[in-house]
Amino acid sequence: MMTLLLLILTLLTLLSSFYFVKLTYFSLAFVGFILAFKFFSLISQNQFLFLIIPTTIITLILTINKLRLQLITKPIFHALKKANSNWQNFKRIDNGWFSTEFERSIFQGKPQFIKLKHKAETRQSIPQEAEFYSIIMDSKINNFTKINKLSALGATALLINKCYNGQGFSSSDISQTLTNIGKVNPIISAIIGILNLDSLTSFIHHFASRKQKEKYLPLFASAKMLPFLKPTSLYETLDSQKSSIEGRIEKKFVKNKEIMGIRVSFQDVILLGTSQSNCFYINVNIKDFNNQFKNKTNLGTAICIINKEIKNVTYKKGLKAYDDFLHYFSCTGNNVFIPLTHIINEEHGIGKGLEYLYKNQCHASNIWPLATSIPTNKTATLTSWYFAHLQKQNGRQLLSFRVVLSKLNEQFSQCLKLQLANKMALHNNLEDPLLKFTSILNKETHISQTMNQLSLLRGILGSNSHNIKTESKVRSFYKVAHLATELDGMSHEINQLPLIKKASLACHPYYSQEVELLMNPTNKSSAKAFDQLIVKHVGYILQNLSKVWLYSLRTSFVGRLFFQKNKYKYMIKRMSCSFAFLSDITLINWTFKHKINTSFASHLGNCIQHIVSSIGLYDYYVSSSDNTHTKRLAKLTLKNELYASQNALKNTINLAFNRIPTLLIKLLLFPTGRPYHFINANKPIHNNIEEICQSDGNSSSPFSHYSPFLKKIYQAKQNLNQAASAEIAVTNATGTPVTTDNYELLINRCLAAGILSVEQSEQLREAYISILEIKLTNHFGNNYEK
Repeated sequence: MMTLLLLILTLLTLLSSFYFVKLTYFSLAFVGFILAFKFFSLISQNQFLFLIIPTTIITLILTINKLRLQLITKPIFHALKKANSNWQNFKRIDNGWFSTEFERSIFQGKPQFIKLKHKAETRQSIPQEAEFYSIIMDSKINNFTKINKLSALGATALLINKCYNGQGFSSSDISQTLTNIGKVNPIISAIIGILNLDSLTSFIHHFASRKQKEKYLPLFASAKMLPFLKPTSLYETLDSQKSSIEGRIEKKFVKNKEIMGIRVSFQDVILLGTSQSNCFYINVNIKDFNNQFKNKTNLGTAICIINKEIKNVTYKKGLKAYDDFLHYFSCTGNNVFIPLTHIINEEHGIGKGLEYLYKNQCHASNIWPLATSIPTNKTATLTSWYFAHLQKQNGRQLLSFRVVLSKLNEQFSQCLKLQLANKMALHNNLEDPLLKFTSILNKETHISQTMNQLSLLRGILGSNSHNIKTESKVRSFYKVAHLATELDGMSHEINQLPLIKKASLACHPYYSQEVELLMNPTNKSSAKAFDQLIVKHVGYILQNLSKVWLYSLRTSFVGRLFFQKNKYKYMIKRMSCSFAFLSDITLINWTFKHKINTSFASHLGNCIQHIVSSIGLYDYYVSSSDNTHTKRLAKLTLKNELYASQNALKNTINLAFNRIPTLLIKLLLFPTGRPYHFINANKPIHNNIEEICQSDGNSSSPFSHYSPFLKKIYQAKQNLNQAASAEIAVTNATGTPVTTDNYELLINRCLAAGILSVEQSEQLREAYISILEIKLTNHFGNNYEK
């Protein structure tokens, strides 16, 4: 009976934690069960005393507020105030703009499951589309002048409203336009995407005052102002909450009129631009030593416009880069005066620099990295798929090798994930975005996944991989990755460290309030407020842990016998609760431990990315229930995403904690062992990959209009499919597989023996000639003109 009582009390604790029952009610129920067992003589007197005495003492201390305050909370509160003087690093910097409700729900272990639109929508196109693409395709035009010509056609004014003579495109329209450009040339797509979405143009469009918009946006629309591409200072600003460029408030007389502005100096700011680029932004940390603007010295950061109107700025031209589309420039400003009219949103923008920088980066990250990556992903996936049908090795079709099928399925999964990520990013056309800080985390991931697609492509093609260098435009994506690295940096440990730290604080329901109480001067109500928060915080940790255990039982083999529906939904919930529990205790450990291996931040960031991806995959899996092949691919991809999130949690634990805590936390999160394993599918799971890799959203065509290389491979595959019966007949009759080396001899032999008809022989010959046209690449000239 004692065992039964302990089991009931354990179950009571789990359920109370799961439903976040008040401590008083839980204590009464706990004591009530012990008294009930004693009343019915189910436990002995000694067992009763062994349980009731410590339970009563602990219950009284925890439930009586004044007793708990004096014995527990106040000593902890005063010890914490003395223990750490570095609370500023763990203070929130936002008032809600750092994360979305969707992201907070994942961080708190209660993920929201969304419904995505899986049908293609009609997109707005550029008015001069024919001329637009003719410039991109024209090999006679110098690459250096292409961006200038495209800018004159409105390519850098996609975001600008029509009232300012811009294109007035929505986020979805911009995404589709960049995707279409990416089919032609990914590096041009990336440059135009950054010029529109992550430059001075987008800052003025999103945050400038009405007067500034009326002044600058028509100039951008007419290409009289063309912004430089500039490295962002987002990550540095997030961590230190200030910029490395310092400025001070001053007053200056211009034409007998006193103007207030900022005095700054900066040296060797590296920029990328064309001969017509003439403006950029800098993020300045502003101080007001003489209190001319406000009554405090540190005013925060502000985004400043640097153009021809700002004097004492010099540019030094450097080498060409990125297929000669851009030049490097070095800009130096010596004792520069920037009027308040050149601050984004003028005087209202002072102290808003970090917020503007972050919001602009989120908006851009939701659009251009995906729009540029998706065409390359689709092209790489389709190319691998077609070549696996066409090419043979050791007398066997590549598609018959299990290792090739495994790599193909991996490509299909990545392509599907990227398209679903695009739907999630553009949900509701970014009016109420699903992703904010996660979109910044995703930027590097989307680019690295595409690079991985190219590696898989080269591995599958083998000796034919040289074709992607000369015949296809996907090779220029390597320069896209290089450009993104130069502008933002791609080190997970360096960049994700401040991002995850601030995201944890923004999403956690109690931590930032506790830190604020510890930072502020102590008063009579401080300890009492801290007491209420700390009790809720402990309950919150226990709630997430109990959810992990109950969802583990729900998704186990035994649990699925009784609850068969929504299996994958509860698997995602389990990983979200595990992430919530781990991010909480990691943040606490991070606060108190001065020397810690901060590389765990990248794995913590990866985990929430995988959970977000899993939610999108689950929606796709549920909505594609009528398609067996699509459902099978979605299921495989979802299982591997759950494994990836589990692996990220494991790596986080290993890097953030010492050996003994690591073992304990793993036992708490995985009480029955790690449940998910990587599935290496080595059999065909989809027979119509064109459904997954639709290159045109509004077209049923499986190949891009602007990719003759992909069109060639597709046509060769169709020819080979039509000649499949003839190929089988030749192979069976001769005992030798048909290849591009022996097809002529074997066809003639079977034709003479009457095994093949003339029509069949011509059909098979035409199929292998079309394959040879792909294989034979002339490295000393152009194989064909695009």
